[in-house]
Amino acid sequence: KSPPIRHLKHLIRVCAESDSNVLLCGETGCGKDLTASVIHRLSQRHSHPFVKVSCAMFPVNLVESELFGHERGAFTGANHRRSGRLELAQHGTIYLDDVDDIPLSEQVKLLRVLEEKVFERVGSTSQIKCDVRFVASTKVDLTNKIADGTFREDFYYRLKVIEVHLPPLRDYLEDIPSLAMHLLRRFAGDGVPDLSEKVVSHLQNYSWPGNVRELSHMLEQAYIIGQGRLSVEHFDFNNNLGAVKLHPGGFKSTIEAAERDLLQRSLKTHEGNKTKAARSLGMKPSTFRDKLHKYGLD
Repeated sequence: KSPPIRHLKHLIRVCAESDSNVLLCGETGCGKDLTASVIHRLSQRHSHPFVKVSCAMFPVNLVESELFGHERGAFTGANHRRSGRLELAQHGTIYLDDVDDIPLSEQVKLLRVLEEKVFERVGSTSQIKCDVRFVASTKVDLTNKIADGTFREDFYYRLKVIEVHLPPLRDYLEDIPSLAMHLLRRFAGDGVPDLSEKVVSHLQNYSWPGNVRELSHMLEQAYIIGQGRLSVEHFDFNNNLGAVKLHPGGFKSTIEAAERDLLQRSLKTHEGNKTKAARSLGMKPSTFRDKLHKYGLD
């Protein structure tokens, strides 16, 4: 019920009432996937498909086929015709998660779809009409990628007809009691315990670099360790939920220092295995690698 979340709810309603393309911006774990699905569910396209495309997951040589589909014999291994994600999302919504990971070559082709509403399968010259609403998300500043030539400016402006910035959890810590109970019900069923003031106090004194995803992970871990009972002792405060001390550089520097420390500890705990370390923090591997690069830990 905090002001940032009330504002986000308002923007979601605005997006749902429109059929314009939407760009969701926010840190990892702040709820971009959920927001995209809610926009679709509340829109006039709700009875048609919602198709998510995890842009960071596809090898570069398969992106075109995954998006546009292909004809039989279009390339080695194409033994039958296959519909792409755009075709599967017909009359519905396609959600491009981590849109910044789409190669420039495919950005050009998607730009044409956005402008002309048509596309062809790989290996075909027959045009397919595209009645799809685009929602995209990014955890990076796309203007920086435009400046360094890795993201097309025209593609960016076509996607961000409506731009929504999702707040990080540290901006609405007053919502943690109700949010924590909501998350606990997902995996605890009828056995959800009460949150003590002591536990809530610790949760509200942490910077949450992994946002709601990290909160959910930590609550589930503590609930399992405590066998259905939540107490401060069941959280790994030394490695995850220690009280944050203000950094000399101010708030931003404090957050970055805490995030860097969390990444380092996770890597050490998992003996350098980045996939396991990312999973322990509730992060996507691609996000974890980006964070490591940001702090020079790769």
